[in-house]
Amino acid sequence: MVRKEVLDYAQGMPGSRAEAGWQSAAQQAVEADDRPQTAAHRLTARRYADSIRSLDMKKFFTLIGIALLGCATQSTEDRAREEHPKSIPVIGGPGDFRTLPGQCEGYDVIQCWDRSCGGIVGTGRNWPPGMERGSGHSDSVYQKSFQSFRAALTAALKSDVRSLDTSALGRRCGADGIETVFSLHDWRELDAALASAGRFLKARDLKEKVSFCVIPYSPSVEE
Repeated sequence: MVRKEVLDYAQGMPGSRAEAGWQSAAQQAVEADDRPQTAAHRLTARRYADSIRSLDMKKFFTLIGIALLGCATQSTEDRAREEHPKSIPVIGGPGDFRTLPGQCEGYDVIQCWDRSCGGIVGTGRNWPPGMERGSGHSDSVYQKSFQSFRAALTAALKSDVRSLDTSALGRRCGADGIETVFSLHDWRELDAALASAGRFLKARDLKEKVSFCVIPYSPSVEE
């Protein structure tokens, strides 16, 4: 209805110097009207016709600019919501985590000072390549090696830990040095996460420390 009203008035104007400009502006209004509309956008579109009636060109073009800007802003916000869904709350509770500190084949389960976390340390002979402690590696070498280790471990975990979210270097378990820290949002998967990571370390004869912390998933714009 709004489209027809705008075009009728624009096309019904005398063949004067303004006709081409009015019809071009009216077409832009039609295109704006084709986009998903809010109540505010529909009200603005209806004002196009009022502007045409009074031949108030300045007002008319101002309203078109506001409407087009509003549509563009709305589209950007919609894309952001699609790309970054709402946070996912924690599922389950500490009672779902049953693994106790102790020795396992190829790794040890260790106590974490952060009660939302569980951790293991491999009992193998080797550090992941480039992540040897006290080796004097530069930060860039260590970071590159860490990225490779993290990617390989993440791929191994995916089939057992569906709520796996993020990972980084940190310190959540034990008193000695940093570790690879993963976050997940389901307490019911923490046991499986430790066991899966333990198998990964054992198969590669590694002594790296890995921890898993249960927290809500809150995606950032950068993710």
